[in-house]
Amino acid sequence: MYLLILAGKYLLRTGGSDGNRVYVWAIIIGFFVAIFTFARSIAFRMTKRIKDNESDSVQPTIKEESRPLSSAPTLTKEEPAPSALERLCELEEKVVMLQSKPNLMPCEKEELLNAAVYRVDALEAELITTKKVSVFHLKN
Repeated sequence: MYLLILAGKYLLRTGGSDGNRVYVWAIIIGFFVAIFTFARSIAFRMTKRIKDNESDSVQPTIKEESRPLSSAPTLTKEEPAPSALERLCELEEKVVMLQSKPNLMPCEKEELLNAAVYRVDALEAELITTKKVSVFHLKN
């Protein structure tokens, strides 16, 4: 339809000398666009059906493979809210416990960290002296 409007505008601009050819070309192009759109929609529907069939056949095996190995309670369709609330309460208790702990580092780890910082400072000092010596040698 849009092509016919464009063809009409073209005829008004050019004076209508090639009117029949423009209409024929517009109809031919519209026909091929319609066929292409139809074929594309059929292909989309077919691929969607294939994907749905594949997902239906793969889904049971995924469910079997992804069973939880731990003894965590599984949610049932009848009572999802109570078990979910219990798990949320347990999680909240763990978070509160972690927040109540002081943010202190064990003494051994703190000593190792201080030794590493001291070593880095020593290496930086050696690097600075090496740069000064190399600059001094380059100037002389």
